[in-house]
Formats: sequence, structure tokens, C-alpha cells
Amino acid sequence: MVSIIFLSTIIIFAIALLATNESASKANNNIILGVTLPYGHLDDILVKNIVAKYKKLSRLLILIFVVISIPTLLIKNYTSFYMAYTFICIAALLYFNHKLYIKYFKELFTLKKNNNWFLGTKRIVSVDTKVSRIKNKMPVSKFYFIPSFIISFIPILMVITSKKYFNASSIFVSLIPLLLIVPFLYLYKSYSSKRSVVYSQNTEINLYCNYLHKRLWSRCWIIIASITAITNVLTVLYTLNIYSNTILFIINIALYTIVSLFLIISTHKKIREEQNTLSIASENPIYTDDDDYWEKGYYYNPNDTRVSVEKRIGYGFTFNMANKKAKLMTFIIYGLTISLVLFLSIMFIIFDTSEFKLTIDGDTAKISAPVYGYSFNINDVKEVKKIDTLPRGPRTNGASTDRYNLGNYNLNNYGKSKMYVYNENPPFIVIKLDNMYVFLNGKTKDATERYYNMLLERIK
Repeated sequence: MVSIIFLSTIIIFAIALLATNESASKANNNIILGVTLPYGHLDDILVKNIVAKYKKLSRLLILIFVVISIPTLLIKNYTSFYMAYTFICIAALLYFNHKLYIKYFKELFTLKKNNNWFLGTKRIVSVDTKVSRIKNKMPVSKFYFIPSFIISFIPILMVITSKKYFNASSIFVSLIPLLLIVPFLYLYKSYSSKRSVVYSQNTEINLYCNYLHKRLWSRCWIIIASITAITNVLTVLYTLNIYSNTILFIINIALYTIVSLFLIISTHKKIREEQNTLSIASENPIYTDDDDYWEKGYYYNPNDTRVSVEKRIGYGFTFNMANKKAKLMTFIIYGLTISLVLFLSIMFIIFDTSEFKLTIDGDTAKISAPVYGYSFNINDVKEVKKIDTLPRGPRTNGASTDRYNLGNYNLNNYGKSKMYVYNENPPFIVIKLDNMYVFLNGKTKDATERYYNMLLERIK
């Protein structure tokens, strides 16, 4: 299952990146491949050739990326391998995809400069006062986020009102749906408060284009937030083993991803098509030409006080790297992301390569395991038995993969428990103590039998 999850992540990422690259190769108003061109030159044969080469190579790059991801299906049961390999593949794809985009952006920008295809005055600053007065009335009301927050509180209430699930780890897990609504609230605010754009000297066209942008994007983020809340509640219930249907869990994640991508892509497409149609039809369009600020592959405009601006290609916002706050935020985001990836990779490498071992020294039994090792007095053992099937129950903290379960659990019919088990190697030893159970086995059946006999000899 772990391999399927990681491979699915790679495929979904590839599809999202493909959609972004395809949007770059299609004219957005008079911008294509991030370069601003006069409308009359968008269909120039030289422009089309550059765009065609970019599309071909970007598709080939993504295809290669998917193919080299196949090894995630060949090596089983090692989460650290899947995680490290997936992160490396995604990082490599992002790097080479960016390099490819920069190459053809510069090629098209050079063509533009050589042919003097500029739009006259640079960076015309125009304000349509009527549009500015009513811009805050254009987005869908932020109060439509309330259902998302209400749904996200469901797992929190379940955990804090249940003795079985009330612990620090479960409380943290239950907060995740609520926390994941915040980014969509930020996106809603960013798109809704975006500076009004003047497309034409015709106020009606400006009103409609700005209304379309703010209305549809605000609606999009509200709908996705609601879907996210429902999906994450189901994910938390699965994580806590309140329901255990793995197929339903996978379908839940897959549907969420597909629907969310569809909403984002279709919203972007509808807005772009409508705005392009109106801009081209306008008798008095207003053009801006600020390609110089995007020439480095990102937005760098010391004359712009904004921290972030809408991306020229793809979806969402990007930072203005000429702004000190934006630089700091970028470094923080990249630093936290890299630190988290390294931390998780190292932890799972330790988990995957270590072995659960039982030793007895005098009256002390010690189970060696990474992070969650445990010792107990042999005289506190009430019962030792072997079972062939592991009970289910929520993990309060620890690590669970297809290969092993490690850490603290609250198991059905047992209650508070510690697990040091290899899932595909029954039987499992159950050690009953005063206030908990310990589940243990070895990497081999011989090791399990040896641990079992050691315990039986000492408690007789």
C-alpha cells in the first residue's frame, strides 16, 4: 500500500505540473510562455515553433519522470526508500522543468527584443475608479468558509469526548483538518484583495473581467476548502482506526485530488478564456509590458511594494524577490520544507534498518527499538501468549507501515499497548503487564520462538 501511495503522489504531481506547463504554452491575454507580445504576433510562425518545442520537451520530461518512478513498485516494505526516492524525483523534476521553462522564456524574449515587439509605454499604471470602489463586493462572502470549519471540528470533538482516543497524539491528528483549511482561507484573501486590473478604457469590460476573476476564484477556494474538510475528517478517522477500509481511504484521497485539480484548472481556464475574448474585442485595450521583471525566472521588481503577485503561468501567487519580506518568507518556506524532508527521511531510515530485539538481564526485560524502546520488570509480567492475528486500534504515537508497527497504541480488547511487531511474520507474542500489553515478534519465526521461550522460562 505504501508503494501505491507514493506512486500515486508522483503521478498526481506529474499531472498537476503538466497542466501548469500546458497553461504556459497557451496565450493568457497577450502573454505566452511568460512573455508579453502584441496580439498580432501571438500566431507568428517563429513564436509557434518556440512554443511547440517547449511543449514537446516538457511533456517528454514529465514522461521520463513517471517512468523512473516505477522502482517504487519493485522494492517493497521500505518506507524510507519510497520517501527518499519520491522526494528526489520530485525535486529533480522541478529543477529541470524550471530550467526548461527559463530556456524557452529567454528564447522567446530574445525574439521579441530582436524584432522590437514591445507594447509602447512600459508599465502603464491606470486606475478605473468605479472598479476600485466596488472591488470588495466582487468575491463570494468569506462566511461560506463556516461549514468547512464546522466539519473540521468533528474529529476534535470525537477525541476530546472519548477516553479511548484522548491523548496528545490523537489531539494533534484531530487538529489537522482545521489547520489545512487555513491555506485556502489565505488563497481566498489573496485573490479577493488582489489589486484591480485595468484591461481597457471601457469601464464595463474592466468591471466584468475583475468580477469574473475575484468571483470565480473565491468560489473555487471555498468549495475546495469544504471538500478538504470532509476528506481530512475521513482521513483522521482512518488514521485513528475508527474505520479501517483501506480501499475506501484510497478512493477518498483519489477523488479529492481529482476534483480539486479539476476545479482549479477549469476555473483558471474559464477566467482566461472570458478575459481574453473581452480584451481582444475591446476597442481601447490598455497594455503593460513588464517582462524585464520576470527575466530571472521569478518576479523581481524593486518598484513594486507588493510581497506577492499572481503567477504568469500556472495557478496561485509568487513572491516578489525584490521585497525583503518576500525573500525572508521564501527562505523560511524552503528551509522548513528541506528540514522536514530530511528529518522524516532519516527517521524512517532508522526505523526501516533497525531490528526489534528482546534481551533479559536479571529481572529487567529490555526491548531495543528506535525512539520507542521499553524496559519492564520481569516480575510484573502477568501472562505471556502467542496470537496469529493482530488486534486493531488507534496509534497514539509511533510509526506504522505495511512492514511493521512500532510505538504506543490503544488496541481493541486490550487497551493501552506497546507494539514492536513485523506485520507479515506471525505469530505475535502478547505480554500482559499491570497496566498495559506489549506486542512483540522477531524478524524470523525462530527469533519469535526464542523470545517466547526466554519469557516463559523467567516467569515460571
